[in-house]
Amino acid sequence: VWWAKLMSMMVPYVMLFVLTLAGSWLFVRYSLAWLPYALATGLLMGYGLMALYVSVGFRYANLAWTDPRRMISSGGSWVSFLLSILYGLPAGIVTILSFGLAAVWPQWSLLFAAMGVVLVAAYTWLWHVLMARWAERAWDMLPV
Repeated sequence: VWWAKLMSMMVPYVMLFVLTLAGSWLFVRYSLAWLPYALATGLLMGYGLMALYVSVGFRYANLAWTDPRRMISSGGSWVSFLLSILYGLPAGIVTILSFGLAAVWPQWSLLFAAMGVVLVAAYTWLWHVLMARWAERAWDMLPV
């Protein structure tokens, strides 16, 4: 169930992210050499955040809701906010730092880009494992 919910959110995210990158190029002409880096890091970070949001939805589900605005119990919003910072800030810093170092030392740009993607991918994989286990432990707490 967790995986299906995650993929149902990721498919539209991937389509919108690719369209946004392509559309932004029409207004701001950036180097297309950095497009694979932007795609890889953007999709990895999006995946990490989606895994977080699905897991928070599992942990803080309010299955007795009558108002659609109350589908998640009160603690879920704060946990989601704090965990978003815990994942997004380091991943964003690595992404921007890799790009910035490549701008300062262009002869090493391929190395910095590869290191950035590998570090974000490793952090996202760790995050995926933690979020999947966290949601799995919540499965037994859901009412039957």
